[in-house]
Amino acid sequence: QLTNEGIPCVTHTPSPIYPVTIIIMSISAWARNHNRAFVLCTVSIGLIAVFAATYVGHHVDEGSRLELEAEELMMSSDVQHGEVKDNKENNGLLDIRLPPGLESADENANDDPACSYTGSCTEVEDVDVENTMEVIEESKEEEEQSSPLTKAACMSAMEEAYWKDLTIEQTNAVTLLGYNQESWDCEESDDCVYLDEENRSKPWNDLTHEVQQIYEAFCYDEASWNEEVVNRTVHDDDECRIAIEQADWKQLTKEQMDAAVFLGYTKESWDCVEEEEGVYDESLCGDPDSLNKSNPWTSLSAEVQHAYGAFCFDETSWDEYVTFLKEKEDYEKQHEKESVAADLLQYPTLTPAEEIALLSSLRTRMQSHDLNLSTNINNTTTRQFIHLHHMKTGGTSLGRLLSCAMRRAQDNVNDPQNPFLIPYYSLSECSGSYYQACIANKTDCFQKIDKSAVMTYCAPLFQAEEFGWINADKVTVLRHPVDRVWSMFRFKTKSCFNCMPLIDVYKYIDQGTEEENVCAGNKCPGVCMAQLLNHQTRNMLTTPASEEFTLEQQLEEVFYNLRNQFTVVGLTEDMPNTAKMVGQVFPWMNATYNGMEKTCDLPHANASPKNNHCGKDGSHWDLPDHPDEETREAIIRHNQLDMAMYEEAVRHFQRQKVALGWN
Repeated sequence: QLTNEGIPCVTHTPSPIYPVTIIIMSISAWARNHNRAFVLCTVSIGLIAVFAATYVGHHVDEGSRLELEAEELMMSSDVQHGEVKDNKENNGLLDIRLPPGLESADENANDDPACSYTGSCTEVEDVDVENTMEVIEESKEEEEQSSPLTKAACMSAMEEAYWKDLTIEQTNAVTLLGYNQESWDCEESDDCVYLDEENRSKPWNDLTHEVQQIYEAFCYDEASWNEEVVNRTVHDDDECRIAIEQADWKQLTKEQMDAAVFLGYTKESWDCVEEEEGVYDESLCGDPDSLNKSNPWTSLSAEVQHAYGAFCFDETSWDEYVTFLKEKEDYEKQHEKESVAADLLQYPTLTPAEEIALLSSLRTRMQSHDLNLSTNINNTTTRQFIHLHHMKTGGTSLGRLLSCAMRRAQDNVNDPQNPFLIPYYSLSECSGSYYQACIANKTDCFQKIDKSAVMTYCAPLFQAEEFGWINADKVTVLRHPVDRVWSMFRFKTKSCFNCMPLIDVYKYIDQGTEEENVCAGNKCPGVCMAQLLNHQTRNMLTTPASEEFTLEQQLEEVFYNLRNQFTVVGLTEDMPNTAKMVGQVFPWMNATYNGMEKTCDLPHANASPKNNHCGKDGSHWDLPDHPDEETREAIIRHNQLDMAMYEEAVRHFQRQKVALGWN
């Protein structure tokens, strides 16, 4: 039978009792009419017997049929996501329900578990199908084992699981490979040995059937095994090649040692350390194979190629390695040249006694101290912390760390009944007219600055002195001038520099015609050109630059401020240690604080745009990560003060590490 919705309906099948009863009743009527008492009595007894037998047999058959139909409904996808529940209160019988929306509107339709002919049946109750439940559970387990996540976890057990976590099948499998608990649980630092190393480099079809069965215990099949062999080979080749730069002699394989000897190395020259007691001695080390390392693969002899083959090099990877070595050498030469250029300025150096005094001062200045906060804003100390931001030095990233730390510090002292915000102000000369109006005291910014406890400031330090913030705890981050200027050029290629090569911008600056040529007759926005000319030095001055203020005097003042005015001076080139240093001195800016759940990490923000619109038809002009040699020299020539200050900043960064007890 079907319901109105077309859903199969479990119903009574018409019983043979009905036609038999009709026949017997017809005979009874005839007997009465013909006064045949004996016949009537016999028929009555027969009627009772047939009725009883048919009733019992029908309901026995009906119960079996209902049980089978319920099982079919359970196992069929036609149930269409209905519920199958284990009715524990009914002796383990199942309760099968169709999905919502397909149930009968007639509340009495399901009074009979087997449904009526005309009812819209939706439910079969009290069907004893415990065996069906076991089948369903087994099917569910098989489905879970075949799911991608479970398969991945099963495969990862080969590398990650401890012996105690293996299944019995997996334990038996790895035992056949020669492992026991000790060798299987070996840590990498213990010089472990892979007993099945040879198998791990073979494709699936090269393994014996018995070995395949072993790895099948870890859910591997041909596709997944072959994919991992390829990935493992690539990883192993990378590790093998890295050995030529990083491995100690004792870590080399026998084949690699023989190759190194052929190339002219000894254990001493291979393990040579270029610094002895802190003093570099070029005679201590040398690369006996430096000539080969400057030539492409095709220029090497077959014997040399074979030797480097022991370190997993081929033509492609070798030529990439040679290019890397060349770039590394060029960078080191350039850095040496820049250091010499900075030395030409004769910047002031400290005597040993002055260094000791400065370290003592730093230890006091860099002692851990927290913000002085109160839920009563009138009781919060003003002018506590200022971040001096130089564009393209990682200041935006530090600024976001600062914002996160302030929100967290607010939560630490907040009273839900009395919400509290740390008084904060931000001022940047990049905001143009607003900055000019502020420093001219034409707005209410002075009043806001006076009431602030924390401030972000992107402008010269001498202006902060006028605001009365010179004695606040100051943090700044400095960057190598070449990298900072080039980053600024890539960041503002169109808006500041009109899509013009930087080398040409410097030529117009030297001629004094940058506004006509670079800015197309309009005033260059903001401080674009100033960003290219000793910008960090300008920001670190407490005296406004003037013609009477000589370069030597500027440098002397900048060095004094760097050493004495700042609580922490960080380096863009070492942002992780910069963030760690800030967090140690200012606990409220640490990644974690006071047991609070919220963490504040240093993000990377304000990257160069993906489309500077300086290419053809407004497309992207793809600028390299580093400037070419001519542009680099131009940047150095126009940033001599910044070069000298950066060299001192690097030395000062080390002083701060000593003051904090890091080394």
